[in-house]
Amino acid sequence: MKLLAGLSLVVLAASASAQIPMSKFARTFSSSLTRGFYFQAPTNLVLTHAQVPDESNYGKQIIAIYKLTSAPPAYSATIAVTPAAYIDEIPSSTCWKLPTPVIYNKGDWVAVLGACGTTSGTVHNSYGSAAVASEVAGLAITLNRCGIQSNIATTKGVGAMWSENAGSIGRVRLTFAGGPSSCAHCTPSNGTAVLSLCDDKPAISGKSLGITIASGGATNTGVALAIGINRANIAVPGFGTLCTNPIPLIVFGLPAATAAGTNYAFPIPAAATGLVNLQAGLLGGTGLPLTNGLEIGVGK
Repeated sequence: MKLLAGLSLVVLAASASAQIPMSKFARTFSSSLTRGFYFQAPTNLVLTHAQVPDESNYGKQIIAIYKLTSAPPAYSATIAVTPAAYIDEIPSSTCWKLPTPVIYNKGDWVAVLGACGTTSGTVHNSYGSAAVASEVAGLAITLNRCGIQSNIATTKGVGAMWSENAGSIGRVRLTFAGGPSSCAHCTPSNGTAVLSLCDDKPAISGKSLGITIASGGATNTGVALAIGINRANIAVPGFGTLCTNPIPLIVFGLPAATAAGTNYAFPIPAAATGLVNLQAGLLGGTGLPLTNGLEIGVGK
């Protein structure tokens, strides 16, 4: 993780949501089975958004959100579950805004299952490490593995859920009211470079925000990062698509991005809150390959 010392993100006062930290991507598990994670709510929580990471660009995602009265039992025992919110076959680039937020009281159990794929056949789970130390609303939680032995789209999320705390979690980005968030947007037209959040370092005030820039194989000797307030989606002939308004700041001199991805970290002031938009350009090669835009909400 390369630290960009002295650079503070520009933010505006705004309502934001809290994306909880989770483990980094480890591998894809492709199967007819669906995986996720669960934890006990340490305080009252309001779940507003969810998104399945799509590392291999499968294009569609399936998500089921659950509100449980107890932890799922250890495999092979199960409990019958019905989702409090469910969606399938929406673009995996979409941050799903729940039609009605799911409200949890302190002591409730939050569970989520999610994968990339369609309503039939194989789904693709984004695996991360087991028993992930995380936090929500400034309070410590542990994300433990849970699952259902089917493609949940075939039953709209209804099924028999189990837990397996020593196993890899199925990664789903969950966003709760009250703190940081992230949403990728505006696919550029002139390259395969990608800008994404480091899921273990969301934008929590007083900590470091982590982002990853992957070159997609494009030659580059360095990276420029546009930091703006508003989203944009402006096609510039011969140049590409501007996904963020590069005002008030463009940062030059960042280390080159590798094909698999280079991580960068930004220190965030303790009092920071609000929204900021990012887009990276790869320098020193042919043309100026641009990444997607990434809107980040800084919060507690």
